[in-house]
Amino acid sequence: MSLGTVRVSDFNELEKNIVYSMKQKDVIGFDIFDTIIRRRLEPEVIKDLVAKYAVDLIYKETKQKLDWELIRKKRFDLEVTLGTRNEALGFDHEFIYEDFLNEWIDSFNVSLDKKMLFDILYEKEIQLEMSSQALTPNIKNVLKRLHDENKTIIFISDMYFSIEVIWRFLDNLGVSQFFHKGFCSSQTLTKKMTGKLFEFVMKTESIKPNEMLFVGDNVYSDAKMASSKGIDVIHISDKLEKKRRTGLNLHHWAANRNDFWKGKYLEYVVKNISEHIKEEQNPNYRLGLLVSPILILFVLYIMEQSKKNDLNRIVFLAREGKVFYDIYNKIITTFKLENQYPPATYLYVSRKSTFLPSMKEFSWKEIERFMVQYSKQSINSLLSNLSLPNEIYHKYALEVGLGNFDEIIENPKENEKFLNFINHEDVRALFIKHRDEAKNNFKEYIKQEGIWGLDKVAFVDIGWKGTIQDNITRTFEEDDDFPYVYGYYVGLITGHNEWGKKSDKFGFFADSRENNHINNVIFKNGSIFEMCTTPNHGTTIGYYRENGKIHPKLKSFEVEKENFNKHFADVFQAIDDYLQDFLTVYPLLQDQTQQLKFYFIDQIRRYILYPSKQEVKSFFEYSHVESFGVFEVTTFNFKGNLLKELFKRPISKAPYRIKEIIRKQMWPEAILRNLKIPFLNFLADLNSTRKQ
Repeated sequence: MSLGTVRVSDFNELEKNIVYSMKQKDVIGFDIFDTIIRRRLEPEVIKDLVAKYAVDLIYKETKQKLDWELIRKKRFDLEVTLGTRNEALGFDHEFIYEDFLNEWIDSFNVSLDKKMLFDILYEKEIQLEMSSQALTPNIKNVLKRLHDENKTIIFISDMYFSIEVIWRFLDNLGVSQFFHKGFCSSQTLTKKMTGKLFEFVMKTESIKPNEMLFVGDNVYSDAKMASSKGIDVIHISDKLEKKRRTGLNLHHWAANRNDFWKGKYLEYVVKNISEHIKEEQNPNYRLGLLVSPILILFVLYIMEQSKKNDLNRIVFLAREGKVFYDIYNKIITTFKLENQYPPATYLYVSRKSTFLPSMKEFSWKEIERFMVQYSKQSINSLLSNLSLPNEIYHKYALEVGLGNFDEIIENPKENEKFLNFINHEDVRALFIKHRDEAKNNFKEYIKQEGIWGLDKVAFVDIGWKGTIQDNITRTFEEDDDFPYVYGYYVGLITGHNEWGKKSDKFGFFADSRENNHINNVIFKNGSIFEMCTTPNHGTTIGYYRENGKIHPKLKSFEVEKENFNKHFADVFQAIDDYLQDFLTVYPLLQDQTQQLKFYFIDQIRRYILYPSKQEVKSFFEYSHVESFGVFEVTTFNFKGNLLKELFKRPISKAPYRIKEIIRKQMWPEAILRNLKIPFLNFLADLNSTRKQ
C-alpha cells in the first residue's frame, strides 16, 4: 500500500509517524541537513568565516593583505563555475569540495605552500561546521528505534563535502553507528533535486521504490522528487525549527548593520540550540544567565590584551577572580590554547591581607588611605583592619589615655590621644616588625606562585577601584624583579595609576575616566557582580608558614555559606551552563569583544534601572559580608521610614527628605520599583540622564 507523502509539523511527532509508515519498508532513508543535523549558523555564514580565516592566516604568514569579501565572492563564483562545468559534462550542477578548494587557493595568488594551505583550510571548514552542528530534536531516539527494529538505515544528501566528511559529522554527533550506508551528491555528481541521486541509490543497492521510506525537510528535493520516483515520503516541516532559522537569519542581518546587534546575535546563537541551559529557571538562575555573557566576554577581552601587551602570566585575584580563572582555564584547555596564551594563577589575596605589607610606616598619612572611606574606627577595629595583633598594642593605647578599645575614635585626624598613639615610638617600631613579617611572607607567597621575576603580568578582578593592585604594586614597586602590572577590571572607578609606579589599570565595561554615563550605570549596583562571582571559600586574612611553604589563611562566615547555598549556587550553576553552551559556539566567534559588549551593557542597564518585581524581591533576600574597613553583614532591603519622612516637619521639605533617603539606599532603582508608582523609574532615569 502506497503512503504517498506524510507531512509532519513537529520533530517530536516523527517517531510515531515513522513507526506507522515503516511496517512494509525494508529501507529507511534520511536527508542529512535540517533532518538529522541542524546548524547554529547558516552554511553561507560558515563560508564567510572560512574566508575571513584564510585572509587572517595569509596575513600572518606573508603580511599580504587580502579583502575577505573579495575572497568570499571568488568562492561563490567558483562554486557556480564548477557546477556549470560538470553540467556541461552531463552531470548535475554539483562539484567535489577538494576540487573547489584547490582552485580557490590558486585564486589567492599568494606565496604559500598550497598543500599546507589546503590542509589547514580543509580542516578549518570541517571544524567550523562541526561547531555549528547539533542533532535535530528527538532524532537520535528515532534512529535507535529503527535500528532496534532491524531496519536498513541509509542517508542521502545533496552536499559538496565528501562522503567521508559526512560520516565524520555523524560520528561527531554520536549517530553514525545507526547508519548502514550513505550517499551524497558530490560522490556521484547527481543530486536529489533532479531525482538522479535517488535513482542511483536504488539502482546500486537494488532497492525497489516501494521498499523505501524517505524522510526529509525540503519540500522539493526530499518530498516531491522522492515521491516522483515512487518512494513514500515523510516530509518534516517543523514550525519551531522554521521559527528558529528565521530568527537566526534576522539576527545575522541585524548584526551586519550595527554593533549593538552583534552581541544579541551571539546570545541567540548560544541559546537557540541549547544543550545545557535549563528551561525551568528560578530568579537566581536567571540572574546567572544575565551576568554570564559579561563575565565570559571580559575573559575574552583579557585574552586579547594578553597578546596585545605580550603578557607573561594572568593573575586572577581572589575571591571574585575565581570565576574568571575557571572560565579562562576552561577555554584554554577545551581548545588546547596553552601555547597561545599565558599561564594563569589564582592568587589568594584581599584588601585586608595586602594592606599591611603595602604600608610605608605607622602614620596618619598611611592610615588615612582606608580611614577616608571607613572613618568609624576604634582601636580594635583599626588594628584588625591592619592585621595587627590587638593585645600587644593595647598597653600603648592605655598609655595615651585610650582605655576603651572598642570606642569609635572621633575626628581621628585631630584627636590628640589617637595621634599620640600612632606617633608612639614603641608602637611604630612594633609596627615595622609586624609589617616586615607580613611583607616577607607575602613576597615569598608571590614567588611561590611564579609571579616574581616576570616582565609583565595581568591582575584580573571585578573592580571597582583596584585597591588590591595598588596595595601589591605599592609593596614591591622598588623591587626590580617585580613585574609591571596591567590591571583589568569589569568596571573601574579610580584615578589613573593611583599608587604603584609599575602598574596601569583598565575598565572593560565601564571606566570612570571615559565619562560614559551609559556604561557607568554598572556602578549603580556593583554589588550584584561581586555576589555573583564570590566563590564558596573564605576571604584571605593573611599568610602563614607551614612545611617550608607559605599558605593563605582563610576566614569563612556562616552567613556567606548560607547565602551561597540558598541563592548563589544556582547563579554559579547558570554561569557554568551558559559557559558550556558558549564553548560550543566559541570557534564560530569572529567579532572583537569591544563590538560584542554593547548589547550586554544594555541588558545590565535594564536590570539596574528597570528591574522587575521578581528581580527586586530576590535581590532583597541577598546579603554580603564586608571583611575590610567595617565588619558587618550588608543587606539590601530598604533602610528608613518613608511615611515618617513624609509627615515630618517641615512638611514642605518632605520631597527633598524622601529623595535623599532613597538616594542613599544600596540600590535606589529597586526601591523605586517597589513603590509601584507608574513611570517612576523612567522619570528617575530621565532626570539622571539629563544631569549627565
